[in-house]
Amino acid sequence: MAARLSIADGPAMGRSLGTSSSPADDAMLRELLTRLNGRVVLLIGDSSLRNQFMQAARVGLDFDREMPVALAVSRHKHTGAFSLSHPIRQPDRPDSSNGFWGGFPWLVASTSSNATLAYAKVWGCPDLGAVIRRVSAAMLRHRERTGLGGWPPHVTLWNFGLHLLHVYPARPVPTSSMRCALRYEQLLAQSASSLRAALPSTRLVYRTTNAVCDASFVGTWAQEALAYHCSVGVAGGSTPARCRESAARNARILALCRHRYNASSEECVRTFMDLSNTEQQRARARLALTEATLQSRVGRIALFDAFELTSGRCNATADGRHYPRLLASMNSQWIQLVTSAVSAAT
Repeated sequence: MAARLSIADGPAMGRSLGTSSSPADDAMLRELLTRLNGRVVLLIGDSSLRNQFMQAARVGLDFDREMPVALAVSRHKHTGAFSLSHPIRQPDRPDSSNGFWGGFPWLVASTSSNATLAYAKVWGCPDLGAVIRRVSAAMLRHRERTGLGGWPPHVTLWNFGLHLLHVYPARPVPTSSMRCALRYEQLLAQSASSLRAALPSTRLVYRTTNAVCDASFVGTWAQEALAYHCSVGVAGGSTPARCRESAARNARILALCRHRYNASSEECVRTFMDLSNTEQQRARARLALTEATLQSRVGRIALFDAFELTSGRCNATADGRHYPRLLASMNSQWIQLVTSAVSAAT
């Protein structure tokens, strides 16, 4: 049965992630998590994947709905086991503080019935072999400490997406990230091969990038979206008059991008964080991961289509790229896919 996508009272995550989903959503997710008992699932990616991990861990470990994850972990107010790379120094931080959790390179959660989820952070497009070595050591320590989990993972869900796209100059990315965005198919093929070499028995699942709702951008982000859209004659919902009125500023922003990245205007536009480029990432991922030569090397790769689930849901995002009130429903669909992948691999 397909999970229901719903929005409760608006887009914001709020102090506790527990308020972003209904009790019915949580009950569905809790039941689905039992299908992973005795299994280990590894998530590798940016904050969009980390948020999925946090929501699944919150439900699976029975965190209080009103209590932020950091506070609950610090007070040990949960079932199962939760491991992280270093102690929480600011337990009062709300779940909406994405930057706070970004300081942890890995996180592991095991339910009391031994369904284990691990998250490994990536920023840009690093060598996944090094990421796997780091998280494998963490998982083995988690097993020694708790008796839960283990290594290697049965399923690995990974993503390269939002962290490759810029909103320059408000949100720059490293030059290497832009170059990886431009050669996205090659990046995915290389990362799949790297994962298969490091994890020969894991079932690989790729997560497409969230659909960016650049119409939700405000302030300098909105101004820069206008500049990049106007440069190619696509005004992102604005009128041609707005492009003419801001022509000098738009030209200056494009010039700054060209200089910063030693790139053409066309390359700057193709790597801007907006709906069009996240849709292109989805299309390029589908093309790359179904390529016969790659599949002959690494086997079939399942696709979790987060773009499809978030496209057209601008009323479910406050910042244009994270969708907190869709997380429980997204996780329900993802776990159904993961369960199928585990069954196919055994």
